[in-house]
Amino acid sequence: QGSYTTNLLENRKARRDKLISEAAEVFSAIEGNGNLPGEIADLVYALNCVIVGERVKIGKIESALEGRLR
Repeated sequence: QGSYTTNLLENRKARRDKLISEAAEVFSAIEGNGNLPGEIADLVYALNCVIVGERVKIGKIESALEGRLR
């Protein structure tokens, strides 16, 4: 049996569900119902699991971000 992170990396549905859950918690924290820095950290963790699990190259993300600066 692997770690929680290993499960997320190997299971697309688990990644999706985690991302949705963490985004909702950030929204709740914005409304004053939680620890915003902690919830943002959890969302960044979930996004990192998506990046790794979906094998998205960091360079592709950087390019997409650069395109938004124009």
